[in-house]
Amino acid sequence: MTALADVRHPSPYSGDPVPQPASGDHHRLQVKVVFTTLAGTMAALQTAQRLVRGLNAEIVLIVAEVVYFRYPIDHPPVPARFFERLCLAIVQELQIDASTVGVDIRLCRDQAKCLEYALNPRSIVVIGMGKGLRSWRERSLPRALRRLGHDVVLVPPESGSDAACSQSAIQRILSDVTAHADLL
Repeated sequence: MTALADVRHPSPYSGDPVPQPASGDHHRLQVKVVFTTLAGTMAALQTAQRLVRGLNAEIVLIVAEVVYFRYPIDHPPVPARFFERLCLAIVQELQIDASTVGVDIRLCRDQAKCLEYALNPRSIVVIGMGKGLRSWRERSLPRALRRLGHDVVLVPPESGSDAACSQSAIQRILSDVTAHADLL
């Protein structure tokens, strides 16, 4: 269906996330990229690509999508398939070899708790941030991950070109959605 190396769909669960084994080879170095905003995720993926260059390492893009309590966890307002398509569009837009990027999509009530279960001990985590660390979540998530013993790399979005790439990725997704009404 997609060219991404490994797309893991969420299994329905209630409450906190269920621990799941990490994807890929357990002996291979993984750089985890946390999906934040389009521009932030694109900047983080570019940084992760530079980090793994020359290493026997893989990139895993983690989408920890918070489903608010008014929605059942197994029927979120935005389906996991949408995030799969969005991740593919971002990878294509950045011209990254899709076979080198795994995608782990998880539905959860608490993003930090979900990431706690999704990450291996002492993970290298790359997070693309908004300008100036505006939101509480942008400030608290890196702190929480560092307290858990992970190495966190914060990446500010680059100006200009990332905005254009974000718009191009959005247009690619919108054209996919209109062509495949089953996405939503």
